[in-house]
Amino acid sequence: MSKSLLFLMAILSLAYFNMEANANSRERVNRQQSMVKMQEGVNYSQSNVFNSKQITPEGYRGGDAYVIRPEVVTSITGYYDWQTNGACPHFVNYVSPTIIHAIEMIATDSTDLSGSRRTDYSFSSDGGATWGATNTVPNIRSGFPTLTVGTTGASQDVAIIGNHYQPGSYLLGGCHVDAFPGLGSFTSYPYPGTVSNFIWPQLTTLTNGNVMVSAETYQGAAATDTGYVVVFDPNAGTWAGSSQLFVSSANSQLNMRWASATGPGGKAIYVLDALNDTGDPLAGNRIFYYTTSDNGATWSAENVLWETNITGADTNFAWLGIDACYDNAGNFYVVWNTTSTTFSQTKLWVSKNGGTPEMVCQMTDIPGGITSMVTAMGNASGLDWPTIAVSADGNYVMTGYSACMQDDTLNGFNSYDLYYSVSPTSALSFSAPRQITSGMDDERYVSFNRVTTTDGSSNEILAMTYMKDPQPGSCAFNDNAPVSRNHLIYREIENPQTSIHNVSGEIPGTYRLLQNYPNPFNPSTMIRFELPKNINVTLKVYDITGKEVATLLNNQTLTAGVKEFDFNGANLGSGIYFYTLQAGDFKETKKMVLVK
Repeated sequence: MSKSLLFLMAILSLAYFNMEANANSRERVNRQQSMVKMQEGVNYSQSNVFNSKQITPEGYRGGDAYVIRPEVVTSITGYYDWQTNGACPHFVNYVSPTIIHAIEMIATDSTDLSGSRRTDYSFSSDGGATWGATNTVPNIRSGFPTLTVGTTGASQDVAIIGNHYQPGSYLLGGCHVDAFPGLGSFTSYPYPGTVSNFIWPQLTTLTNGNVMVSAETYQGAAATDTGYVVVFDPNAGTWAGSSQLFVSSANSQLNMRWASATGPGGKAIYVLDALNDTGDPLAGNRIFYYTTSDNGATWSAENVLWETNITGADTNFAWLGIDACYDNAGNFYVVWNTTSTTFSQTKLWVSKNGGTPEMVCQMTDIPGGITSMVTAMGNASGLDWPTIAVSADGNYVMTGYSACMQDDTLNGFNSYDLYYSVSPTSALSFSAPRQITSGMDDERYVSFNRVTTTDGSSNEILAMTYMKDPQPGSCAFNDNAPVSRNHLIYREIENPQTSIHNVSGEIPGTYRLLQNYPNPFNPSTMIRFELPKNINVTLKVYDITGKEVATLLNNQTLTAGVKEFDFNGANLGSGIYFYTLQAGDFKETKKMVLVK
């Protein structure tokens, strides 16, 4: 198929989805009409050409104290490139260096993406360096999987995979439990309930060992979207404790996105973005959440987490991306994205315990970020598919996301790079975006392990997976992009919470603290300093009264060189502040001005 014909098909697709996204327009997609339903059994790619280009794995990235380790190409590969309808799919579970599980949705036939759609599982026992042969779970057509771990019999930390599949005449969701970590011998347990279309299940393990399964069903005379939660016992292979938590007020189907997470003491959260639901003050989407503290036996009343709002010139509509996690103290965190009238106004938000949302970043914070799409891409946003995790000590929260790039295009489609941001949990204030990927390939659907762990050398790491594709755009959904073979990538960030960067490896002759830049600033600024040798460093911020307002480095060992600390003052008021660097006998203070 010629490139001109592909362009013509893209124009026709653009008219169908009413997406105003061409090279001459900065205007964002129409919010309601661009939220396209993913129809089961529809093959969107039968007429697409094949792109045989191979991916190019990336090496090390990062700063002095945090390091983004090289990409590891796992054994999971295929042609299906639409991994989620919005919510984080949770494709990795790092139990220990010897027990790492990973899954992804694939297609085995490049000419029949829908018919050959499967869920593949792989396992690593050497810290993610190598990955075993894949297992298809179950060995029939399935889709939109998610992953957790649990106990069955005498086996602990076995993979439990949820997806929907069709063993008979109708589509249903279910759980598949391995017999032993990494064995790949799964037993399937389809949901036996009578609700209609129990699909897109999300799994997370409760503190009593049961698995919370949240899914979408059709309920009521109008067959409207319904949020449904059930409990699965992987040890007994039985289902119990169903709860119907939400029924959409809109007459729609396949138009909800949701996430779930579990915490200590039987806590769990179910949070959903109800597309086209009525009741929002500005006719947008609302985000609701429900909590439990007894392993899903009872649930709270409905809580509203987000309504469409206006900040400055931006009207912030909830989009499709959403994820949640708990820290070890039982606090929950939710991340989601919003859109407005232009790509530059796309934003990410995080809320702690349902409180006031804190903006993580917006599109203008991404160097080279998108202002207009070359070709329309369905259900795509400038900042998309967020994932969230916490540090093992509960002191930091990290969110990863895909950022669409303006000038990085192939065959008429914009590609995505991956970034992450980090904040203390004590007072949410996120770092500037940190780039994870930067190659010519399209990287999407980053999935963080829900909590940081330690590797074989006792380094704190954040494990993740994501899809790496040589062809941007989607061939499996509605973009009509060329078909290509994508791969599931495994990657780790070492010391991910650290906000310090190594600017230069050149060894300075003396200690030096430089003026922050920009100054004045709002809300982020860089603090640069020079170290002539490896030494423990403390960096603190004080207000004009001398009160300490932030500890940026607390007697932390740094290597010699030129360093920068990314300081975010989002939780501080306008005014004059002082920052003090102490390294051994060296101590110096400088003034900076925050103007909001």
